[in-house]
Amino acid sequence: MKMSKILSLIVSSALLTSFITAPAADAVTSSSAAKETSVSYSADTEANTAVTTINGTTNYPKATTTVAGGDTFALLTSSCNVQVGETVTISKCGTAVPDSWSVDNEDVISLDSTGLKVTGLKEGTAVITYTSKGIKQKATVNVTDGGSKSFTDKVAYTAGMFVFFAENGVYKIDPKVILPDSSAFTAGNTVYTEFEYRVADDMRTITAVNKAEVLSSEEMPLDMPLSAEFTDTVEAVDLNYVQFRDHGGYYLNTDYALIYSKEFTRLEAGEECTASFMYRDHADTKVIINVDKLDSSETGVCSNCGKEVPRNHIITTSFGQKVCDDCKDHGWCGDVVENEFTDLVTAKYGQYIRFRTHGRYSTADAEGADMLDDIKVGDTVSIKFESVSTYEAKMLKINELNVISNTSAVTTLPNTATDVKTTTTTAEPEVWMYGTGVDHFGSIKTLPTKTIYDAGEELDLSGLVINAYHLAARTSNKGSSETIRTDHVWEVEKIAPEYITISDFTGKTYTADEFPTLPGGSAYTVKLGKAGASAIALSVKGDQYEKELYGINDFTFRVYINSADSSSEFIRIDNAEVESFGYGTTSHGFKLKGMDEFSIDMDAHMHAGYAIEDDIRKGDTVSGVLEINPKSNYIYLGDLEIVKYSGETGDANSDGTVDIADAVMIMQALANPNKYGLNGTDARCIKKRGKSLADMNGDGITVLDAQLIQNRLLGL
Repeated sequence: MKMSKILSLIVSSALLTSFITAPAADAVTSSSAAKETSVSYSADTEANTAVTTINGTTNYPKATTTVAGGDTFALLTSSCNVQVGETVTISKCGTAVPDSWSVDNEDVISLDSTGLKVTGLKEGTAVITYTSKGIKQKATVNVTDGGSKSFTDKVAYTAGMFVFFAENGVYKIDPKVILPDSSAFTAGNTVYTEFEYRVADDMRTITAVNKAEVLSSEEMPLDMPLSAEFTDTVEAVDLNYVQFRDHGGYYLNTDYALIYSKEFTRLEAGEECTASFMYRDHADTKVIINVDKLDSSETGVCSNCGKEVPRNHIITTSFGQKVCDDCKDHGWCGDVVENEFTDLVTAKYGQYIRFRTHGRYSTADAEGADMLDDIKVGDTVSIKFESVSTYEAKMLKINELNVISNTSAVTTLPNTATDVKTTTTTAEPEVWMYGTGVDHFGSIKTLPTKTIYDAGEELDLSGLVINAYHLAARTSNKGSSETIRTDHVWEVEKIAPEYITISDFTGKTYTADEFPTLPGGSAYTVKLGKAGASAIALSVKGDQYEKELYGINDFTFRVYINSADSSSEFIRIDNAEVESFGYGTTSHGFKLKGMDEFSIDMDAHMHAGYAIEDDIRKGDTVSGVLEINPKSNYIYLGDLEIVKYSGETGDANSDGTVDIADAVMIMQALANPNKYGLNGTDARCIKKRGKSLADMNGDGITVLDAQLIQNRLLGL
């Protein structure tokens, strides 16, 4: 196989993981935003719905507008989502409350005395009808199931993002989940596991794994593969799953069928396709392992060779070409392209800009990107720039940018054919109306100033800085709609104690008030959130209003409490350079620049719940917390990670030299991540150091890195 074909295969495979749609914002009200004045259309209004014709003119109904703070009740949203046992508030504007309300399915939800606080009772859908001053408005509530679960079971099979337990069936693992033991859910392992999950569309999805302990392991014999060949209609399709109308659902094992997974994801619900493949039926769960044929009944034409092929065999490149599998190299080459066009800006978020006709571009590190600072959504711009495309279209240099006014020539035709005239008028400006929106937790930017405590001290969160973002839907008078993301960096000033939970290694939990009573000589996990709550309330510097923050599953960090007898102490290591590293109980072979030497032996790696990297080398930069004997500087245990690896860029297999084996390592890791990716099943899989050094240009591991290594070896 030609190298270009291998590389293009890897590009196509890797693309599957990059096109993941972010979930929509929850339809609930932020407490701070609710105090702001906004204008919004009311939802599902049944009044003023008549269409009349007077003197030949058709009059269509007008949407009712309501200003927040007024005395008229109006909904800001017509739908919301809630989990079983969770309570959310229906968004509204105005200070008035509805005169009455009714629920069509009282088994699914319950309402409080205001009719606006909704609690999920069981999975299903319920419609609330509000009546205010004779006007009826409706809100649809979708309730999903979920919660906590723990059991001991054997992993019967794994496929892509799915794990199949012998007794407890199949679960999908959310891509954001980090397993305590990356190999725990391997076929043949008997595990004790504790996790959080949600249920939506009859699929159980694990959202957080608190414990995954391997009790035993054995080789699992695979069932004999079966064959299937049919023509059927697609009802639903996901990254690793397809549902056929007459033949049921199949999971896609990307270990075996990675080549074909792109053809699955290009299928669309409602279209007919012809399929021929091999699969295994394990515990009534069908898993595709090899595909001979998968063709949509619809066809498309390759813009490169002109051949007509099934639509799901057509790839739309970042440059807009629609090419077939045989021409998939066309348009993915990564060559620098000069662009010039006039287009409407439909979205700006983070380091991306989207145009109505020409799609999305990344502006990260683009020369002249500051020219875009004053561009707003809704502007029509004329732009000249240079771009490159591998997995996404990326601006390299902006050469020229001009904002075009929103005027257009309109020709009017009067009743008499002899009296024709052309007039130029200004187009009606597009006016946007915003929903309230929701604030979400992104990540911890800066840990609290104090993370190491003496026994008896109070928990102190001062200095905690987080990345957050606000999602809000908006609609315009011209029928456009979109979700706007606004990023924030917040310095947290106060979090109510009821939203703070502390846990030890056994899983036992404590309140913030109990923190001073916790025994020393151990690390603890601080989680901001509480059971059954999907959001927390907090105050941030520079904002007088309290924030309501969602998406808090990963809002955790560790703190350490020194032992009361001073036999050991925790010390913080911040971006320290390793001058030497060697094992030995008394050898003092671990030297950090600017600090005294430490002694370390293999015992330091053996403590459950702690993690000291075992491939520390001279020149590495490390950060973390160590528990030491203050008299001898012997390291007992700790959390220490390498934040910057030493070594030559391109050394993907971490053997100290850069050669063709490193390019092969990169291609293997991209083509078969389950086997050769980070924490892969093969002993020769890429390691953390190799993954860091393999990145030749700072944009993560891509096929381009393998090409750059080969170019370097060839002297190009």
